[in-house]
Amino acid sequence: MSSRSAAKMARPASKPVSKSSARKPKAKLARRRCRYIVCSDGSEDHAYSFEGLGNAVRKCRTDLGAEIDIHPLPIRPEPGSRFSDIHYVTGKIQYRDGSTGTLIYIKSSLSKNAPADVLEYASRQTQFPHQSTGDQWFDESQFESYRKLGYYIGNIVFTELLGKLAGEQAARAAQAGKR
Repeated sequence: MSSRSAAKMARPASKPVSKSSARKPKAKLARRRCRYIVCSDGSEDHAYSFEGLGNAVRKCRTDLGAEIDIHPLPIRPEPGSRFSDIHYVTGKIQYRDGSTGTLIYIKSSLSKNAPADVLEYASRQTQFPHQSTGDQWFDESQFESYRKLGYYIGNIVFTELLGKLAGEQAARAAQAGKR
């Protein structure tokens, strides 16, 4: 046996990824203390329990000492309705070193103003947009409905947020001009 093949055999085998470890939230952006973090949650979450967000907030606190103050309940549809009034919320991040950031949390959700083809698909597929993530074999209608819903929500979120940021920058510039 050559030394090369012996070295290959001595390497540890890579660990298989278990379902539970694959679902653990990542905190890499919080570790970098980013000023803005965008989190898009497309998980299967019919009850709007925000499990993924809760796990990420706990991980940031325990692993990084970063406190995240965010309240996602306004995204949840009213009882008896499938439609959300909003698709995102923002929260404040307080890093251990005293610096701060903003978490933009976007949840896959339907609204009454969604595009017609998305609403039609949702009328036929009662689990949409929270269908099981176990089935990755989307047909064309399903794929296009998720894509269009994501595009629609992204347009709303970033149009609103960029408008708010522009207003804040203008206010700061006006304040600086008064000095």
